[in-house]
Amino acid sequence: METNRSIRASIHPGLWTTSLDLTDADFHVPVCLIPSELCPHLVWWTSQANVLRGQLLSSPVPNQTLFTDASNLGWRAYLEGLSVSGVWTPDLLKEHINILEMKAVLLALSHFQSLLQNKSLVLATDNTTVVAYLRNQGGTHCYELYLLAREILLLCNHLHLQIVVRHVPGKLKVLADALSRTLTPVNTEWELLQSVFQAITLQWGSPHVDLFATSLNYKVQVFMSPVPDPKAYAVDCMSVP
Repeated sequence: METNRSIRASIHPGLWTTSLDLTDADFHVPVCLIPSELCPHLVWWTSQANVLRGQLLSSPVPNQTLFTDASNLGWRAYLEGLSVSGVWTPDLLKEHINILEMKAVLLALSHFQSLLQNKSLVLATDNTTVVAYLRNQGGTHCYELYLLAREILLLCNHLHLQIVVRHVPGKLKVLADALSRTLTPVNTEWELLQSVFQAITLQWGSPHVDLFATSLNYKVQVFMSPVPDPKAYAVDCMSVP
């Protein structure tokens, strides 16, 4: 019979495992059984390439921004001056808007995947549920949303794509839409009169970069836009170090 003393004597420091014959032991060793439905989710850990692959301690600074949006009729997305859109099939028209918003993210990433490999990306959406599910890598309130979030994250893993999910007000996506379609004035954009700007620069000097501007109202050649803009030096100055 194995005793506590003999068991302790057989375990050596520095060893991860030990072989014990506990058939006649005078105590019970609890055994945790893994449900069969969880086994497919553990296969990833059996690949040496996955386990030994390094992971950055801090996420790289995103260099692209993807805006996605959905309605009860269709979806659209914008990536660095490129746009894509589509309409829902009849079977999706009855789905909740949260499902459609998450589906729009998946469709957008799938469409632009050739441009996103080994990149770092800001994923911008005005749907707080999508933000929560992707940031938390799933959720428990809606199984359909969990499945879609899982599919999105697996796609990102396959593309070696780092995503930073950010909630943006709907008005910024309206501006992104307007900038992608026309160069006419947008009623949400304001600017200083050129004469006022010149008077300020005569007093204080000309700035090197405009942190909050678009191609419709920039005052210096180097500017950062809150939304994707082909002429901008960068997008979202709050995410640029």
